[in-house]
Amino acid sequence: MAAAGTAMASLLALGQPWLYLAVIPGITAALAILRSPVLGLYLIAATLPLDVAGNLLSVTGTFNISIAWVFTLLTIGSWLVNLLAYRQLPVWPGEVSVLVLYLLTGIISLSSAAEFDRGVEEAVRISQTILFFLMAVNLIKTRAQLKTTIALLTGASVCTFAYAILQKYLPANIIQERALDLLRPGAVTYGVELGKVDTQGFEHVERVTGTTVHSGVLALDCAYLLPFMIAYLQKERSALAQLAGWSAVVLTFGAFSTTLSRSGFLTLGFTLIMLVMVGLLKLSPVRLIAIAATLAIALPFVPEGYIERVLTPWSYVRSNSGSLNGRL
Repeated sequence: MAAAGTAMASLLALGQPWLYLAVIPGITAALAILRSPVLGLYLIAATLPLDVAGNLLSVTGTFNISIAWVFTLLTIGSWLVNLLAYRQLPVWPGEVSVLVLYLLTGIISLSSAAEFDRGVEEAVRISQTILFFLMAVNLIKTRAQLKTTIALLTGASVCTFAYAILQKYLPANIIQERALDLLRPGAVTYGVELGKVDTQGFEHVERVTGTTVHSGVLALDCAYLLPFMIAYLQKERSALAQLAGWSAVVLTFGAFSTTLSRSGFLTLGFTLIMLVMVGLLKLSPVRLIAIAATLAIALPFVPEGYIERVLTPWSYVRSNSGSLNGRL
């Protein structure tokens, strides 16, 4: 009761009385995570795809405390308590050392960063990625736990992909072009952005962000999650599993097409090549013909500007790309 009272008083002081309803369930979840840290990892996996749609409190103009961050902090605390209680040292894979070195390099570069606040935000995001990987390596002990974590992350992501498709066709938050400037007040949001950079002759192109801050992030999420779906389709052969798997793939490609992201398109291309190389995606003459027929049927239904912005080779040339010039 004391903890609940303290939490409610804090929310009142922060001007967030609407979060009162989450106090008791939140404390219940915190106690459950304290007893079983892997439960916290499950909750992180289920809420991470919410991205900016899951923001609770704004700390700076670009950094917010999200539902996933709350679960991350609770899980870290629970994990550390368990390490101390059982006098164990954390597992530290070599990959974590490489990621930490990358993070430290980025932090050092902040001294000369043109956009310091944006740099700090990215450092926080990289730190969260490292923490999630480190917790996953340490907390996942069984094959069943690994499958549960991947299933929650993939399932929640597919739900956000379906939401992204709905954003395209139903009333949504309309965002004016932000280009590379995500630091101005109100820029960290989600909806349908009216892009005016590299429109290839159109007045603007509609780029869906889903639950993420930018359509490019949504496109990358689609590309990163696709291998899990293909692996699932290869492993699970029942009719129901195949229906669920292919439905997820269709939703993923549907959401991907709404982003008009060229970096996402290139990443997706490399992902498909990788899947073929490792044998997860097997090609045959019949399948190639089916893929070609599907693409031919789908082409008239792609969003306006997709062909000109994404599928046209010269849109990737620096002289024809303002966003590429801005990044370079």
